[in-house]
Amino acid sequence: MPIVDQVRDLVYQSPGLSLSELAPLALLDRMDTKFVLHQDQLCAILSEVIHEYRVLEINGVRPGRYVTTYFDTPAFAMYFAHHNGARDRYKLRCRSYLDSRMVFVEVKMKNNKNRMRKYRRQVPEHVTQMSAIDRSWLPPSFPYALDDVQAVAWNRFHRVTLANFALQERLTIDVDIYFGCGERQIQYEGLCVVEVKQSEFSMRRSPFARQLHKMHLQPLSISKFCVATASFYPSFRHNHFKPLLLHLSRHFPPRGTCERFI
Repeated sequence: MPIVDQVRDLVYQSPGLSLSELAPLALLDRMDTKFVLHQDQLCAILSEVIHEYRVLEINGVRPGRYVTTYFDTPAFAMYFAHHNGARDRYKLRCRSYLDSRMVFVEVKMKNNKNRMRKYRRQVPEHVTQMSAIDRSWLPPSFPYALDDVQAVAWNRFHRVTLANFALQERLTIDVDIYFGCGERQIQYEGLCVVEVKQSEFSMRRSPFARQLHKMHLQPLSISKFCVATASFYPSFRHNHFKPLLLHLSRHFPPRGTCERFI
């Protein structure tokens, strides 16, 4: 059974919630802790903990469908800031939430205290150019000119969003992930990315994270933007991401037209 169908069967065992109900748990200023796991591990964990959470449902759909376009400068300044471990760094993207028919341009800013803040502005339709977007919604410290950035990579995936209001915890689970650049794309078979979002990370307080710990799964830094860029721009430095890319290739057989590791 495809992973999306397996996950759908599991998440319909728990009560749903709407976007408006989820809004108080937005956690726009938070700690993000990511885990990489195989779809079989994900299903095993969900079967144990799904009743501890409510599940985001939009127009009767769960999991939801997402499409993202990432932007960078001609010199790929944002990619190299991530690669070089800059303490203050940014990701700029346009994300379409297909089931709610909503589209946002978004900036994710990670500061030198390892905290993540997200800024966004709703737009009428998915954009692949930023020149017509005003700057009023951007963080004041955003150092790049929107006229200069260009679309450099994309992804699409299905996402489950889980919420536990008592614990002030939100999780996103991304499955069926495709990374792309233009007409080229790659999928790492069986790859699932889980992101635990809390004001302060605590594995003990998270039912999902406790199950990850039981499986000896440790947090792993992964950026879909950086995976796509490192994969489709083979001349770029990628030493910092090489262990991650090798891990993905070893444990999740890649399929597609990626220029690296195929």
